[in-house]
Amino acid sequence: LNDLYTWSKSIRNNRLLNPQFQNLLFKPNIKGYCYGLFKNPEEFLRKNHNVQLHFHGGGIMGYRSAIAMYEDGTTIIVLTNVLPMDNSVRFITQLHLSAFGQQKPVKHFINPSHRNLPHFYEEGGLIGFNNYHDRLSKIAGYSIYPSSRGMKKVILMHLNDKDYVTSIKEYTRKYLSSYADLPEALINTIGYAYLEKEEFEEASKVFAENILRFPTSPNVYDSYGEVLEKMGRLQEAKAAYAKAVALAKKQGSLDIEVYQKNLNRLSQ
Repeated sequence: LNDLYTWSKSIRNNRLLNPQFQNLLFKPNIKGYCYGLFKNPEEFLRKNHNVQLHFHGGGIMGYRSAIAMYEDGTTIIVLTNVLPMDNSVRFITQLHLSAFGQQKPVKHFINPSHRNLPHFYEEGGLIGFNNYHDRLSKIAGYSIYPSSRGMKKVILMHLNDKDYVTSIKEYTRKYLSSYADLPEALINTIGYAYLEKEEFEEASKVFAENILRFPTSPNVYDSYGEVLEKMGRLQEAKAAYAKAVALAKKQGSLDIEVYQKNLNRLSQ
């Protein structure tokens, strides 16, 4: 602990690196990741909108470690040989709050409840859902999108009520066109939510959009092939599966067996 604390003070006080590399170390480049540290990790901001920090965790062979350097000057270091350490983010957040005599995180805005549609719209609905993530992104300094689980729940809640089917379709179309850097996995989640409720046309449009954005991903072609197969467009589905296999072979993908199995099924 003392060694890590000495290191953290050296970082904070610019004694370890010259200004050029110090700035580089703390400059986010990909989704809040800097050069060795995460700035304002999403999981922390969700629990306390007031925080600004750099963080990294680690673990090996039964051990867990974490260091959180808050911009208010607080440093929290955790070393443990107790596994599982169920929720290190919650633990560290609570330690940080306790240091200032607080018990609960102070949140100035909420993510609308995903329990059911009435609660969802009482707490802001689709507009509130967007605003929550937009405001969180502004605090973080990088784009924070809904979790795949959360997005799927929101879509399915609407699709399960016939009065909201049109509105959720309009929302997801606008959502896809409004955010140019959506992750591939999140777009796929949207497509599979429609596929699960047999909204095949809508699902096919979403998967086709994912192909346009990620044309070298074998997974997006495999997903597109799946909905085409459900629609009875078998030749197109076969072509999509074949493309997935070809890309997977080229990239050495570990999922190639899944793609090959789908292609073989249609070929037979």
